[in-house]
Parts: sequence; structure tokens; C-alpha cells
Amino acid sequence: MYSGQSRNNRYDYAYRSKPMSLEIPLKFADTKSYRDLFGDPPPEDLSLTYLWQPPKSDASWFSERYRLTPDFDLSRYTASAEVDYIRIGFTTAGHLNRARLSTRLREAIGVSVSIEPTHPGSSGHTHTARIQQPTRTLTETLIKLLGEQKGLSCTGTIEEIEISVDWYANDESDADRWLMTELLWRHLLPDADYWRDLGSFPRCCWGGSRETRHLLTIPSEDKTHDDAKQPERYGVPLGVDPIRDAALELKNYNRPKANGTIYYGARDAAAMTGDHPGVSFRIMHKVIDNQKRAAGTRTVLDEGERRARMEITLRGPALDELRVSRLDDLPAAIKKIRKRFFRFYIPTMVYAGPEPVNVEQLVQAIRVPRYETAFRKAGVFGLAMYQWAEKEQRRAFNRRARKYDMDLMNHSMLPSVPEKRFNKFTELNERARKTLDRLSTTWKGQQDAQMDQA
Repeated sequence: MYSGQSRNNRYDYAYRSKPMSLEIPLKFADTKSYRDLFGDPPPEDLSLTYLWQPPKSDASWFSERYRLTPDFDLSRYTASAEVDYIRIGFTTAGHLNRARLSTRLREAIGVSVSIEPTHPGSSGHTHTARIQQPTRTLTETLIKLLGEQKGLSCTGTIEEIEISVDWYANDESDADRWLMTELLWRHLLPDADYWRDLGSFPRCCWGGSRETRHLLTIPSEDKTHDDAKQPERYGVPLGVDPIRDAALELKNYNRPKANGTIYYGARDAAAMTGDHPGVSFRIMHKVIDNQKRAAGTRTVLDEGERRARMEITLRGPALDELRVSRLDDLPAAIKKIRKRFFRFYIPTMVYAGPEPVNVEQLVQAIRVPRYETAFRKAGVFGLAMYQWAEKEQRRAFNRRARKYDMDLMNHSMLPSVPEKRFNKFTELNERARKTLDRLSTTWKGQQDAQMDQA
């Protein structure tokens, strides 16, 4: 045990002088599109405040890990969920005039219906009909009309669906909406299977030219695979791992723009091909509606309609995972979506107050500032990637040390790095769950009403 009287400045920084709160200012892009929408330059005084809080008493394996908890009042927001659109699949016997069919369907049901190939860019005989802001009745009517068209066959199979959860600021404040948007992306961490390949890494797009920056930049291959620059530890070459090596460099993490759109996974359905898991996440402060049902035009939303939004698009394998193929499957699937995809976490770190009390805390005293930086820049994703890279570095050293020098292996093994350990963001997860449950109940009610009428 340690008395806590260490003179090492690193420990002093991490434990003695450390404030019990952390301020993370929002970072905006001052673009023409921003000024056109809001009239003024972006705010410079918005920030999220985090508090270092002791571990929960019932979490034994978090017993020495403090939670970095947002000082945030979710009661200032009203949450709602909706099905943004559904794509229904159908096949044709020959050539299809998509524009003519779209017009015919719109005139029949009174809402815009877009017709597209099932696989974007193809000219085959499989297509989808997309209906915005659908209800059960509207979608059933669309399926019936498609089946009645000459030369078309429609069994009502759902090919793609998008569901969103919106957070409306009760005081209709832009500042509150910006803060909620920041909170959502900063604490979201979907399963890595949905963003594992580099093309699906989380990224931020902003401005009229849709500038893009990944939350973690992976250097180009020609720079990474330079044998002369191979990372090493204690003289042991660790081999080249582009993602691990990039994740260990804090300079490679990037702060998203608060007025940008955050993407996890594919940007659109066109990228959901091959082995793609068929999931896309999008988080934004929704100020513009590009898909008005009645007109299909770009509309700047009124103050009361603006909100922080998280959207999830599901296609192919993701729908199979949820067992969704027909409208009857939707109510049960919506209940599963929160647990599978709307997953928010709070970071934890070994921080025991003014004094380290054991070896692990002493080692963590050096790491805590790095962890904070990764979280500041890229949220729980950044922290998870940094800690994963530490673990991979240790594995590479231990594996290669056995090959190069048994004495080195016995005396210089890298210290153990804890797995990424996050608390569930219970309040945010629970609000998302209740909101999606209400949406599920709505669709179940529409389904039951149709059965009663039948």
C-alpha cells in the first residue's frame, strides 16, 4: 500500500490537483450555412460539465473506478420516436417506369412515394417503394396498391426501415438542443460489429460542401507500413497494426463540429452491400427537413420543430437479426432496437481522490490525463479505442518478447491494462427505451385496430 506522500509531479497532477469537474466546450464550424440558418456566428460559451463521482455501491468490479458523469438535466427535454420511412420490396416482369408508378401511387394514397432499385445503381427487376412517416394503414394501402399493378408482384416484405428518437428542448432553446446533440454522440457506443471496417468508422460531416473528418484518423498505408518506423518497446519490434498504432496517438483523435452530423456505419443504403451488417447511425441538431411528406422539398423548421435527433437505418442482415420481414413484426422489433442499437455509456477511470492507494492506481495516475484527452476529443468511442490499443500493444509485446528474449519477457512484461469499463448511462438509456416502447405500442395499437375491423 502507498501512503500517498509521493513527490512525483505526475501523481500530483493526476490526484492532488485534479478538479472534481471537467468542462468540455462545444466546437462549432463557422460556415455560411450556419449563418444562413441562425443569423449569428456560432456560440462560444457552450460546454458540457462532467463531475467525478464515486462508483456505485453495487458495482464491485468498479470499486476503485470513478464515473465521469455529465451534469445534465434530461428533464428539460421531451422525447418522441417515429418511423421515418419504410421501403417495401416488389418485383417486375419487365421494364418499369418508376416516375409514372410513383405519381400513380401518390395520387392514390395522398403522400409521396419514391421508387428505387433494391440495389442502388442496378437495373434489375427488384425495386422498393419508400413511404415517408408511414402509418400502419398507409403502408398496408401501399402494399395492396403495389400488388394490384399490372406486371408487379408484392408480398409486403420490408427491405429497409429508418427509426428516430427526437429530443425537443422544453424551452425551445438552440443552446439546449446543441448540448443534447453533443451528449448523444459523446456517449453513444454501438457494438463494434456495426462500424468495424474503416469506411464505417464514426465521422462528422458539416458545411455546404459536406466536409468530413473521422473521430479517429488512420494514417495512409504508405506512411504506416514503413519498416523503419515500426513501433517497438524495450527494443522489441511490435509489428505494424495501422489502427492500433493510430489509436495510441492522441493527436489522431478529432473533435466533431457541434453543428455537423455524426455518422456511425454506412452513410446510406448504397454502401450497405456485400458483408455490411446493414446498420447506419446518424446524430444531428435537426434544423432542416429535406423530406417533407407533402412537398418533398427542403424546409427550415420552426423553433418548436427543431430538435436533437438520433436516427438508425436498418437493412438486410440487421432486419434479419431483429426478425423483421412484415409489418406484423414491427412492434416487437422496435422494442428490441433500444437494447441493440441505442446504447449509451458513462466512462469510468481509476481515480481515488487525493492519494493513490495501490500499484494499479499509481500506474493509472499517469494514464488518466490521456484517457481524459481521448474522451474530450472523441467521447466514449475515443476512450474505448485508446484503451483497446493499449491492450493490443501489450499483447504484441508479450507475444514477440517470447520470440526474442525469454529474460526480457520475464522481467519487462508490460503492465496489465484494464478492459474498457463503462457504466451504462442508465437515465439516457431508460428514456430512449420508454420512448421506443411508446412507438411500439402505437404500431401495435394500429395493428390491433385493423384486426378488430376485419
